[in-house]
Amino acid sequence: GFISNWKTSMRKTYRDGYMDHPKLRDAHFSWYGVDGGPYKLDRFNWEFAREAMYPINGQYYSTPNFYVRKPDNWRKWSGPWRGWEWISISRKVEIAAGDKLFSPFVAAGWSKKPEENVRPSQWLGLLKCLGVVGAEFYYAGVFNERNLSNFPIPENYVWQLTTPAYAQAITSRYEDILRNGELLRDQDGIPILEYDVGDLQILFTVRKHTLREEYILAGTIQPSSNVAGTVPDVASASVVVDGMELRLPVRRQGSVYHLTVEGDNAPVLRQLDAWHETGHPCFWTNNFHFEAEVNDFMQDCKVVTTGNVGLDFTNATTHIVPSGENPCIKFNFSPNETGSYALRISASSRNGSGKVTVMINDRTAGEIVIPEGEDFVTSEKLFSALRNLPADQHLLSIMIDGDSLSLDSVTLVKQ
Repeated sequence: GFISNWKTSMRKTYRDGYMDHPKLRDAHFSWYGVDGGPYKLDRFNWEFAREAMYPINGQYYSTPNFYVRKPDNWRKWSGPWRGWEWISISRKVEIAAGDKLFSPFVAAGWSKKPEENVRPSQWLGLLKCLGVVGAEFYYAGVFNERNLSNFPIPENYVWQLTTPAYAQAITSRYEDILRNGELLRDQDGIPILEYDVGDLQILFTVRKHTLREEYILAGTIQPSSNVAGTVPDVASASVVVDGMELRLPVRRQGSVYHLTVEGDNAPVLRQLDAWHETGHPCFWTNNFHFEAEVNDFMQDCKVVTTGNVGLDFTNATTHIVPSGENPCIKFNFSPNETGSYALRISASSRNGSGKVTVMINDRTAGEIVIPEGEDFVTSEKLFSALRNLPADQHLLSIMIDGDSLSLDSVTLVKQ
């Protein structure tokens, strides 16, 4: 305690020496590498050390260095190369002090040989799990081991600087649970940082809303080698959460689900990141894929999950159905270059044919008719309003006509 208090006093003196400057008084201040990790190694007692940083909304955000470095280092740590185990230790200490959120420094490796670094899918999955255990934002960095002449070529590392944004974008879909939720605790009252799914290659994390029966579930398949075929792209995870036995698919790039289980109502499972693909993001599709239930606006619609057996969601489908007079959903999208798109929808209509009316930027583009049938079918149409769309933000609106129509997904297919 004495050493930690003394070190914190030194840091505060150093901090205040320049943060008191008038031009910096509205700036936030944090220290690199201050967290609740083992202070017998190279950390200081979190109760003291955290006060060297400025709080955010009454909490101190720890800044662990989550530098996995190589694929086989994702779970443990080796010197300064820290994996999930370090996060698990430090988060428990920080949460006990009342600090539910944190802001890690992250890096997936900096070898000139890209095959030695953590690859994009594995890294994205890890960052999503960090979000569930409280990472509100990330400090992204890549390092040079020797000199500038030895620096990796940009195409081999620049993706590391964009991956945190992909993870944080998914976190924004459950921001209410991030801020007004917490990790579940074991029988001893200790926060649970990882769940046992019977497979050591799968990392699985859970966060629950403090007032409602809503959960965020995130899982990722973590290889220990970059050799092709080491792990599958998708696996089924069985896990017990809050007394519930769940089963659901998990991907290498991470799968993030929003589960609602309230009273006698049927459970609803939304996948928040279905559009994320495996592999390097440079090779992802140029299409815009939207799950109907993950939208930017919804009116007079209800989200339902079907095809599940209890809480086994292996073959489940989540979709929306009308629940009022003017059912409508909307999506914002921004092409990065001028282009044309066809509109593809997956839907079913049980009592006679149904249709959806499509609008682009609040102007009617046309209709798509859905034939009668129990199964979801795919219908695609190229509207003139979707030709030569400029690189700008656009609004896609889908109005549902027919109270028996179910809408599963909407895709803008690049032409």
